[in-house]
Amino acid sequence: MQVNAKTCLIIKEIIKKRGWVELPAQGTSMFPVIQEGDICRFVSCETKNLQKGDIILFQDSTGKLVTHRYVKSYEELNEQFYLFKGDTNLGLDAPIAKDKIIGKLFLIKKKKTVKKASSLSLVVWGAVIIRCPIVSGWLRSYLNKKTRKAVANL
Repeated sequence: MQVNAKTCLIIKEIIKKRGWVELPAQGTSMFPVIQEGDICRFVSCETKNLQKGDIILFQDSTGKLVTHRYVKSYEELNEQFYLFKGDTNLGLDAPIAKDKIIGKLFLIKKKKTVKKASSLSLVVWGAVIIRCPIVSGWLRSYLNKKTRKAVANL
């Protein structure tokens, strides 16, 4: 979802006042954990408390709101940068500055279930995705085949 800096500030303010914000999911980069139409609840997060595999909402360099997994951070010229990756993406996203981080995933509302981000299954899945990049390739291949089949059936 394309947004401007003001919209990001509004989302951060909602999280600050209410404690959370809910946004609908778009895209396939976090498949199968987050799917199109799922409602994601985000809470505030301190970057110093980020753990590898946490699912974070941030604004990327093109202005899009993105929800991807935290991989690692590094410092360059006295500024901290954060690296993220979608579960079905083959590579890392461009580095993100601290001020572009908006919140941390707390739960996902699916059609008939609610899944906490801290649940064992999601934590284990995150560890697999981070440690075994080949899984992302398999997921991307599956989604590409599914898309080609859907287009062929039109």
